[in-house]
This record gives sequence, C-alpha cells and structure tokens, in this order.
Amino acid sequence: MTDYDDINREGAPPSASAGSAAAGVSREPSGTDDVFDYLDSEALASWNLKRIRTVLGVSQQDISDRLKESRWGIRLAQTQIAKIERGERPWRVNEMFAIAEVLGISWDELFRGDDVADDAQLTLLAARLKYQQIEEAADEVRTAGREAAAEARNAGMEMCRTAARLGIDDPAVRHFLEMQYHYASRPEHDGPADPRTQAERVKAAKEYAETEWQRLLEEERPAKRRVVRRPRKKPGD
Repeated sequence: MTDYDDINREGAPPSASAGSAAAGVSREPSGTDDVFDYLDSEALASWNLKRIRTVLGVSQQDISDRLKESRWGIRLAQTQIAKIERGERPWRVNEMFAIAEVLGISWDELFRGDDVADDAQLTLLAARLKYQQIEEAADEVRTAGREAAAEARNAGMEMCRTAARLGIDDPAVRHFLEMQYHYASRPEHDGPADPRTQAERVKAAKEYAETEWQRLLEEERPAKRRVVRRPRKKPGD
C-alpha cells in the first residue's frame, strides 16, 4: 500500500490528457468471465477514495471543509461525497483533482487497482457491478421484447380487420387469432398448469378464432345506407 505521508502533495494540474489517463485501470482484463472485468475506473476511484481517506484518518466532512478552503472553488457537501464513495453520484474531473489535492495525494492514486484485487470489499463491488450491468442489459432486452410483441399484436389485429373488411378468410388470420388465445390462456409464472390436453387446447383455440372472426366480420361489415323515403307531394300542394 502507498505511504500517503510521503506522497507528492502538489497533486497534478488538470489537463485533457489527465482525464483520459485516469480512465485506465491498471488491472488487465482477464479475457474470461471475471467479475473484475466489470469494475470500471469510476467505481475503482470511488472505492479508493474511501480506502485512502480511512488510512489517512480523514472524514467525509473533513474533505468537504478542506474543499471550501482550497483553490479549486468546489463545494461538495458531506452527503455528496458519501454518494460518490457509494457509486451513486458520478465524478467530475475537477472534483477528482481537488479531492486528491486536499487529501495530499496524486490523482492517479485513486485509480490503483493492482494491489487490491484480493480485498473482499473490492471483490464484492466488482461482483455487484457485474450483476448491475448484466441486469440492465437484460432489462433492456425484456423491454424491447414487450414493445416488439405489442407492435406485432397491433399489426396482427390490423391484418384481421383488413381481411374482415374485404371478406377474405385467410389462414394467417385464423392462425393469429388462435395464437392470441394461447397467449391469453398461458398460466402465470407461479400459477397452476393448464389441466387440459393438447388436443383440447387446440380445439378451444380454433373455437375462439372462429368466434373472433365472426365478430370482426360483423364489426367491419359496411353499414347499409339508410334510405329515407320522403312523402309524395299531393297535387295542388
């Protein structure tokens, strides 16, 4: 572990290259399904901030107070620093340099990851980030699937209404209506299984499709024009 009493206390001046260099984590990706591959530089910096200030005996409030007196003109409340450490608030580059300076360390100390890979808290953090990233990706897929399914159903109903309006009994229409029955009658995740046989379910689906088809025919049938008969005028009127 770095001796933070002997570290260069001048910090590093902000620069465009500093921000890009800070984005690197010294631990190389394993190329396998390793939880540390999901540990990004911002999360590592947040974890190191807590670790370093604890070693130095500096509280979150101490950092907040020192920032007010620093040359950076940055004001961060203790609660904001706590959120940074928990990974609930993103870092800003100038905040990173300012916090490093008031701690008396070089900014790149916040991105050291080579000596802490066996730390239990860091391992748990990496595992949590892996879960969060994969769960977010899975949720996006689920959301996209629900949206696509809704669009498909709307397009299917439009197809059925078009066929009914034209009076064309198309096999694709029957199939769509039967599948709507199967989707609607599927048991819930923890619900009881359907006790009917496959043949019974198929028969019920066909009956449902026939009923729906007749309903659509009735709804889409062109309305008969109402003929209004006017009374004939009598001679002399």
